[in-house]
Amino acid sequence: MRIFIMDRNTELLRAAEWNAPEPPEEKEPIEPETVDEIEDNRFTVTTASEADWALMKLGEIERLEAQNEELANNNIKPYQDWLDKQNAKTADSKNYFNQLLTDYIFEEKAKNPKFKLVTPNGKLSTRKLQPKWEYNDDDLIKSLKSNDETDFIKLKESVDKASLKKVAKVKDGKVYSPNGVALEGVTVSPASETAVIKTAEVE
Repeated sequence: MRIFIMDRNTELLRAAEWNAPEPPEEKEPIEPETVDEIEDNRFTVTTASEADWALMKLGEIERLEAQNEELANNNIKPYQDWLDKQNAKTADSKNYFNQLLTDYIFEEKAKNPKFKLVTPNGKLSTRKLQPKWEYNDDDLIKSLKSNDETDFIKLKESVDKASLKKVAKVKDGKVYSPNGVALEGVTVSPASETAVIKTAEVE
């Protein structure tokens, strides 16, 4: 099985090797095989057809990544399913023996508060647990407010960013309040444009 996976990955990788299309007549032929080779040749996109070629190659890479992920998931899932089934089979038996030993521990603990047992196959003892507080925050807050115990309620401070943006002045990336005070903890980057590259999806 492992040999098949390695061979399949090799086949997929070979299928996505970089092979440039026939370049425009005014340029020397470029047939890069790797990203490094493209960079060494200083290949640049200058025409719509070259952009289409680059999109095609990018799409091939994305499809290869998707195939690799699917291959990995297909091989992981059977083992996870098997593990879940095996654990389900052993869960009842595990709980049964845990309960037997728990009952035994507390029976012996009633006779001897310092009871401990060490055997070649393990140890039995007890551990004190701290009181466990369970909260329903909404109900507790209402109760504290209605009984004037607000000292136990934390107020979280936050900036009203929407309102600040409406009235603040921006100069050289710095933000000024309506009163002309330079505010710390906030800066503004100039508006810019980002490239959006989307390869065609294959049905």
